[in-house]
Amino acid sequence: MPGVPEGYEPHAKALGKLLRSARGRRRQRDIEQAVGVSDSSLSRFERGQSIPDIEIAAKLDEVLRLDGKVSEQVRAILFPAGTVPIPVGRRLIVAVFPPDYLGAVYVHLRTAAGQRAAVVQVTLIWGDWWCRHTLMLDATGVALQFAKVEAAKRSVPLRVQTSHPVAATYGLDMPAELPDQRIIDANDGWALRSQEIPRAHDER
Repeated sequence: MPGVPEGYEPHAKALGKLLRSARGRRRQRDIEQAVGVSDSSLSRFERGQSIPDIEIAAKLDEVLRLDGKVSEQVRAILFPAGTVPIPVGRRLIVAVFPPDYLGAVYVHLRTAAGQRAAVVQVTLIWGDWWCRHTLMLDATGVALQFAKVEAAKRSVPLRVQTSHPVAATYGLDMPAELPDQRIIDANDGWALRSQEIPRAHDER
């Protein structure tokens, strides 16, 4: 089972409290057998000493009838969204999404601190696929939303290359505070990296 990432100990403790409360008077061993984990695994989860992986989290949700709460907290610990500055001309890993996650993901791009609004060319590279967008970015920014449609045995990093300094935030689903007019459906326009990159969206 994954260890607790540095700085996320309070989150692991909160997850453990949730599991203890949901288990109630049932024996840890009974829950472990129902979920299919080894002896003492649940004890470590409840004490915040380790984190269940995504598959085990889903089983805990089912057995403890927690309606996805365990999976949500585990994703927040193991795959946290983060703000990553992307300098000009460099290709950096922006996001590593859970390998078995299927659903909406996003990359929220905005001008870097101290920068004026500008037209920015953005290239997304995800495994064998890539696409290009030309966006007018300001301090509020624009979110590119698309779907992760295939499960995999390992995570494939999403990389971003930009023509101007920007800040990027990534995650699952979509931040609620972003207005709809700032969200772009980026599911179309992807091509294999062996092909010329299409210009999927041009917003000026």
